[in-house]
Amino acid sequence: MMTNHPAEVLGRPVPYPKKAPLVYLIDDDKSYRYLYELVFPEAGVDVKTFESGEAALSAMPELPPPDYLFVDFRLNRMNGEQFVSELSRQMPDLHRTSRLVGWSSLQKGGPLTQSFEAAVDTYVQKPHDLDQLVHVVKRLVGM
Repeated sequence: MMTNHPAEVLGRPVPYPKKAPLVYLIDDDKSYRYLYELVFPEAGVDVKTFESGEAALSAMPELPPPDYLFVDFRLNRMNGEQFVSELSRQMPDLHRTSRLVGWSSLQKGGPLTQSFEAAVDTYVQKPHDLDQLVHVVKRLVGM
């Protein structure tokens, strides 16, 4: 017996499409931001990029909370660690809905990144190969 329920076709349930994860990515390198804006949607991820920690902190209160927040460690003016500290101060509940991903070309476990790694949920070295980037993004957002 067919019902008028919009999630049924030929009497069988049809799963609603899964919502694409929302990622905010903060990176001061324009070429990287451009690349991420191309690659992340290919990985099934909605992405909004910011050129600085200050720009993200200014915009985020007016935006929906992201599922993931990718933060480059080596940002100009306000580095990634300073951004995470200020974000925690300004939006203390964000960690309940968003996962912080430290994102840098610096090798994990190095002396420069140890305290940053402790402040984020996950730390990932930026892949420079496009296929690897898609794979890393999909793995991080559980796709």
